[in-house]
Amino acid sequence: MSIGDGLQILQSAVVLLAASPYAAVLWRADTIVQSNRRPSIFQPYRDPAELLRKGSAVSDEAFWVFRGAPFVALTVVRPIRFGGVSIYPLYVLVLIAYLIHAY
Repeated sequence: MSIGDGLQILQSAVVLLAASPYAAVLWRADTIVQSNRRPSIFQPYRDPAELLRKGSAVSDEAFWVFRGAPFVALTVVRPIRFGGVSIYPLYVLVLIAYLIHAY
């Protein structure tokens, strides 16, 4: 792992950790300005925790595509590297879908 990869991981972690407090502070400031009553600043932390505690909503008799779609989605967003060129399969699929619907 090079220094660039480590820096990219660090930047991603900082963004993920700073996003919720930033959103909470902006949300709270908006509430004060509008004189509304909204949930506390810790609500952005409670929502994902609640979602993680929930079970799967997919039926036992669901088609295999519904079970495999999340794995495909996570795989498609990773770049495929050919020499010095990175190709993002998701962008290729979006381009194909656009071309199909545009013409």
